[in-house]
Amino acid sequence: MGYGNYVSSCIHSEREALLEFKNDFIDHGGFFRSWGNSIDESDCCRWEGVECSNTTSHVVALRLSFLQLIVGNASISISNSSTALLDLHHLEILNLTYNDFGGNRIPEFIGSMKQLQHLRLKFCNFSGTIPLQLGNLTNLRTLDLTRNNLRSENLDWLSHLSLLSRLDLSYSNLSDTNWMRHILKLPSLEELSLSHSNIPDVLVTSSVDDDLFVNSLSVINLSENNLTSDAIYSLFRPDHLTKLYLRGNKLKRLPPFSEFYKLEVLDVGFNSLEGTITEANLTKLHSLKTFFLSYNPLTIRISPGWTPPFQLDSISLASSNMGPHFPTWIQTQSRVTLLDLSCNNISGEVPKWFWSLSPTLKNLNLSHNHLSGNLPHSIPSIFIDLSFNNFSGPIPLLHPNTMHFQLSQNMFSGSISSICTTVPMDLEFLDLSSNQLAGKLPNCWKNKSYLNFLILAENSFSGGIPRTLGYLSSLQGTTVNRPFKIYLGSQGGLSFADGFNPGNYIDYAFVQWKGQEAEYRKSLQLLKLIDISSNNLVGDIPETFSSLKGLISLNLSRNSLTGNINPGIGQMERLEVLDLSSNQLSGTIPVGMAQLHSLAVLDLANNNLSGKIPSSTQLQSFNESSYAGNPKLCGPPLSSCPGDKLIPDTTDQGKRNNKEIKDDEDEGGFILMRISFWKEVGISIVFGFIVGFWGFVGSLLIKRSWRVAYFDFWGRVGDWFYVTTIVFFGKLRRA
Repeated sequence: MGYGNYVSSCIHSEREALLEFKNDFIDHGGFFRSWGNSIDESDCCRWEGVECSNTTSHVVALRLSFLQLIVGNASISISNSSTALLDLHHLEILNLTYNDFGGNRIPEFIGSMKQLQHLRLKFCNFSGTIPLQLGNLTNLRTLDLTRNNLRSENLDWLSHLSLLSRLDLSYSNLSDTNWMRHILKLPSLEELSLSHSNIPDVLVTSSVDDDLFVNSLSVINLSENNLTSDAIYSLFRPDHLTKLYLRGNKLKRLPPFSEFYKLEVLDVGFNSLEGTITEANLTKLHSLKTFFLSYNPLTIRISPGWTPPFQLDSISLASSNMGPHFPTWIQTQSRVTLLDLSCNNISGEVPKWFWSLSPTLKNLNLSHNHLSGNLPHSIPSIFIDLSFNNFSGPIPLLHPNTMHFQLSQNMFSGSISSICTTVPMDLEFLDLSSNQLAGKLPNCWKNKSYLNFLILAENSFSGGIPRTLGYLSSLQGTTVNRPFKIYLGSQGGLSFADGFNPGNYIDYAFVQWKGQEAEYRKSLQLLKLIDISSNNLVGDIPETFSSLKGLISLNLSRNSLTGNINPGIGQMERLEVLDLSSNQLSGTIPVGMAQLHSLAVLDLANNNLSGKIPSSTQLQSFNESSYAGNPKLCGPPLSSCPGDKLIPDTTDQGKRNNKEIKDDEDEGGFILMRISFWKEVGISIVFGFIVGFWGFVGSLLIKRSWRVAYFDFWGRVGDWFYVTTIVFFGKLRRA
């Protein structure tokens, strides 16, 4: 069809189908701007994300990943609203990854698009059962359904996909399936990922061994499935396998390294592997590029003079019992980009050659060892963790590319004034705590757009708190941070690996959190923290801190800070942890603090605060220890303030307290009334007994004739009783 002199190559019916498909979504990113009806926008083959055949002009591919698309009407099932795709009869590639389909099921009508060769629905927020209709896609080469909330009890439909070469069902629940029978027999399958899928353990029997070996798998990921059987190693042909991911299971036996001689990636970290690895195990791995063995109860013993047959890109050998000597074979790995030797009891100084090992070294972790000596002038890495060692001397200059810089728990000394000239714009994580650093804190934080995590605690810094700390835009809730995840391991040591991309970081860390070292299992960009506790800082808390609306945790404790708590502290609405203890702060607690509804940890102890604690559900929920050591502070949960009984507390807590007091008074009055009643009864009984007894006895003592008559009466009664008894027993004997 044409408009003026412009001839469109787009098929009209397919353009209309695409426009109908577009109308089903909310486009936050403005991706669909090029999808229009104007003359300049009429050719759908030129629309972003649309690809057409050069010969037929039919739409053959839709690549709509990472577009933040959301199903426009949550009440409409996606299976009914997007059937317009069925009009794209020549569509071979459908990629909708990283869009939001609102927890709907995968539409069954996709099973009618038999021309599809590649279907990618990763991270689409689909849920429910994987539709059996996918088995109708007999031309399918790629099927990626990972990172949804899917499940399946029957994988029979896979047997129809004889051309399938790549299958990813990671993060689906496959616990009730016979996955080996249905997946490993696919004749064309080359890449398989079933990580985090609850697959049953591997049980290989002689009846199925031959069938399983028909597969031609070269890449397999069965990570995080709690597999225990060593039979897993026998499922794959060693002459085909190039990438093997088995991390996060419970395997005990080491893989047969010599058999998998084509391996490029080996990731068996976080298992229960036992034994000793020597150079003899590794001599045939000529193609190895990625080597992950971290966190296994094994031992690595490599001869000092050994030269490996491989050049590694990524090395993760944390907690592998490599010490006490620094591994010299690392010197041969000149192309390494990721190196993790943490938690290995390595002692002594780091060899000088190490600091110029590789110009591509971007991720470095030597933490939790016993390394000593000075560091080089600068370390050109993105991620640096040298914490929990014995390094000394001045801290190195920060490289412009550094995003994570962790030197805590060492013996570094001197000032950190160089930060003002060297701290990179992209720095997100800075931890220099527990060293011997001194001097004033630099006042140059205003333009650090991404800094989320600042820990300078347990040093000897002096002077005041820099006002520019209050201008950290990433903590003001005004910027959106880049996705950046790190993993600091089971004891703080770094390990890298996540499925097919070892450069991804797992998102949890051990940090000083809520009063103790704790594991934080969220993306660290969500944990926004400032900790400059245990120093010699003086002066006021800068008013600029009130603008840190995105801050989660603030710890200024154990300094010598004076002045008042900022009246605007209530603006820090996301604050969960606030520790201002052991300072010399004075004045009252600001009323605005009652607005910190997310506050979970509060410590204001050992200051000079005075007045009444503001009334709020949040502030009264903490125990007395949060306010202890402030003699002039009063009000719940401390003792009552003078005059509190004269002025009724109108807060919810006060009303509850008043009601409890009133109830106690009412109940106490009732009890007292009951006690008084029985007391009067008792007194009456005792008094009546005394009067009656002595009135009778006294009369007998005074009147002799009454006394004689009284005892004579009881004498006759006794005689009658005696005679009657004798007569009764006499008759009883005769009877």
